[in-house]
Amino acid sequence: MKPLKVRYVFCILVLFLSLMLLGSARINGERNRSRRGLNVNTCRVACREMSSYIPSENRTEWEDLIVRAPELALKSTTLNLHELPRIRR
Repeated sequence: MKPLKVRYVFCILVLFLSLMLLGSARINGERNRSRRGLNVNTCRVACREMSSYIPSENRTEWEDLIVRAPELALKSTTLNLHELPRIRR
């Protein structure tokens, strides 16, 4: 009878520890994702506010860039474009 109680206690302890580790991993992952999402949203809002200054013939490309890479769009307007590395396709 005693070994059966030890098994139950051991199983409950392992289950408790695994749930604690799972919860810890979720909390840490959500914090990183929400910080990244917050940065992307901030860049997107700033770029949308600047879109009125973009010439009308370039506005559709600007909107596409905001959707795909808002951080790059913000960076391209705040830095000299000739200093950015060139990407060849």
